[in-house]
Amino acid sequence: MALQIHKLTDTGLVRENNEDSIKTFSFAYQDRSILCLAVADGVGGHQAGDVASSLAVSMLEKKLTNSNSNMPLEQILTEAIVDINSSVYKQSLANKNYGGMGTTLTVTLIDGKQLLVGHVGDSRAYLVSKNQLKCITSDHSLVGEMVKNGQISREEARKHPRRNIILQAIGLDETVEVDIYKEHFEELDSILLCTDGLSDLVSEIELLDIFNKKECQNEVLTTLRNLAVARGAHDNFSIITAHWAKE
Repeated sequence: MALQIHKLTDTGLVRENNEDSIKTFSFAYQDRSILCLAVADGVGGHQAGDVASSLAVSMLEKKLTNSNSNMPLEQILTEAIVDINSSVYKQSLANKNYGGMGTTLTVTLIDGKQLLVGHVGDSRAYLVSKNQLKCITSDHSLVGEMVKNGQISREEARKHPRRNIILQAIGLDETVEVDIYKEHFEELDSILLCTDGLSDLVSEIELLDIFNKKECQNEVLTTLRNLAVARGAHDNFSIITAHWAKE
């Protein structure tokens, strides 16, 4: 089995600047190599969102690459995200041009057949396995809380007029609560990381259908990009996929 990685980030049709950032890299941990996938979305309505998202993913690579392999991987990831939050927050206070900047950050570590996901904000990580699609992460947003409390469905949340009200992001506050998730990543499974510029426009039913119909993961990205553009691409959107494929 070979692990295939594909990624793209797109400004969309409405925004002038792309405030999303993406990063894929490997780092050594104990006796093995860990693959990291990360998406970050500069929070809309705040200044310097592109600075915040770029800073978050670049700091993530530095912190994980230089991490202490004697610590549990979950602790390494959590502490890295907490430190990134602190750094972005301090920079927003130190530079008036960066005041109020923030970003989502969703990170997936692939450790063989195990996934570890660290998450802050409303970008998403999905797992496609055995013809089913599972959203691993929970949105740190107003509608995300409504879904969690059973007030609305996930599909209703996608079209809710207040869907862009975010409750937590990197750099907006001095402290942050990091969600950590663990999943199995088996043969022929796929992972999808994306920002809300995609998930607001494409339903989970459509996502699963696209993954099931496309043999090549690069075709998945092309189809998703074309669909987002056809539906107005009102926001920046970013996508990373990883897939265990037969060699």
